[in-house]
Amino acid sequence: MSQDGGAVVALQGRVVDHDTRAALARVRVTGGGATTWTDQAGRFSLTVAPEAELSFSGTGYYDRVTAVEGFAATYSLVPRSFDMTAFNDVARDHSAGTLRWTSAPDIYVDVRGHSFAPGQNVAAAWVDQAAALAPGFVTSWTGGTLSVGSVTVGSAPPPAGTPGVIVIAFDEDPAHYPNATAAGSAIASWDTQGVIRSATVRLRFSHLTGEAATFSRQAVIGHELGHALGLAHMDGGVPSMMAAIIRTPELTVFDRAAGRLLYDRRPGNRADDRESGAGLRSITTLASR
Repeated sequence: MSQDGGAVVALQGRVVDHDTRAALARVRVTGGGATTWTDQAGRFSLTVAPEAELSFSGTGYYDRVTAVEGFAATYSLVPRSFDMTAFNDVARDHSAGTLRWTSAPDIYVDVRGHSFAPGQNVAAAWVDQAAALAPGFVTSWTGGTLSVGSVTVGSAPPPAGTPGVIVIAFDEDPAHYPNATAAGSAIASWDTQGVIRSATVRLRFSHLTGEAATFSRQAVIGHELGHALGLAHMDGGVPSMMAAIIRTPELTVFDRAAGRLLYDRRPGNRADDRESGAGLRSITTLASR
């Protein structure tokens, strides 16, 4: 208990480099009016209220502000060598904060052709490719945080907006695409906290047919799944699969770094590296986890 009768918790935390996970010494840690510094092993002790925010400041790193995460949590800091302006572009500027899934989504690949010409069917190669690539892209875009729960191929997808599902559909309706040349689109639904609940990816592959277009289709699938996982188009010059004009079928170095950061933080993370949260909901609740 604090002197004024309020509850306090004793934290035994650790601070590491976001990229290398190496311990960071001499990081200033502040919370609830108290201040300390990490030791050579990156560890610190601090007594704060359960709802307190913690601030971290270290030379060569972006400051971080976050809610208390646990009695013995590890907190990572992002090196200033990381292009945070580009990260803002791809992960923050489209909303009040970052958007992300907090649980592994299931994938449903719909084999029906939507708005196809009479007699035209979805190519089996398109279905096979989407089903095969989707799990890897989800894992890559989330820095290994999430793995797909299941992959289902069929003609009876769950209703649009079903929580926990990314539906991949083959759709030739031009109304679902931003322009005449777009080969894909995606829409995600999220709650007020920035947690993505469901998503639909639409693929228009009528002009990406045959083996010669295999890598182009792969690029479109990866790009649209990036949208489904919380990323927007890149407007700047940083090489990224999320550029409006897709130039690569694989995630770039920046893409992977951006995905790791996005999925290493709470939904709603704001620039430069600030997030709010409920803190420790209660000592009893946290201790029982």
